[in-house]
Amino acid sequence: MVNDLAAIARDLKKPVEQIEAALKLLDNGNTIPFVTRFRKDETGGLDEEALQLIQQRVLKIRAIDERRAFILKSIESQGKLDDALAETIKASSSSRELEDLYLPFKPKKQNRATLAKQGGLEPLAQEVFEGRSSEFDLAARATDFVRVDKGLTSVDEVIKGVGHLLAEKFAEQGAVRAKLRTLIWDSGKLATKLVETLEVKKE
Repeated sequence: MVNDLAAIARDLKKPVEQIEAALKLLDNGNTIPFVTRFRKDETGGLDEEALQLIQQRVLKIRAIDERRAFILKSIESQGKLDDALAETIKASSSSRELEDLYLPFKPKKQNRATLAKQGGLEPLAQEVFEGRSSEFDLAARATDFVRVDKGLTSVDEVIKGVGHLLAEKFAEQGAVRAKLRTLIWDSGKLATKLVETLEVKKE
C-alpha cells in the first residue's frame, strides 16, 4: 500500500503525507465534503476532486489485494502454488492480470474439455502439445484411448477431445490472452446492421 500511495501522490503532485492524512480521515468515516470544509489543515487543502481520486484509487487497490489473497489461497489449497507463481501473482497490479493467472486453476463448469479430461485424454493432449505425436501417428496413438465407457467410441472422438483440451490450454495462457487482447483492440472492427422492425398485427 505504501508504494500505491506514493503513486497517487505523484499523480496529484502532492506530498505522500497529505495522501496518508486524507486517507486516514476517510477511513474513519468522514465524508469528502466534511474533510474538504473542516479538515483542510490536516490534508494540506486537498479539494473534493483530489479526495475523490484518492478514495477511488484506494478502493480499487484494496479490491485487487483482496482478490489476490483469495487467488493465492485457492491455488495453495489445490497444492499447485509454487514460489515462482506466488511471486508473479503478488507482483500483478491489475485485476485483469490476476484473472489471467488464476484462469488455469479456477474451478470449471462441465464443458467439452473437462469431459475429455474425465475420459483420460490429458496424456495424449500433452504429447501433441509437446510435439511427441505427429499427425501421421496420432490416429494410431489415439486408438489406445478409445473408451466406450467414457463416451470415447472412436478415434475421431478421441482426437476431438484432444482438440478441446489443447484449445483450453492455449486459452488459459496469460501471455496469449494479452496478445490477443492487444490485437483485437488494435485491429478489431465493430460492425452493425440495421434490422427492420417487424410489424405486429393486432387482432
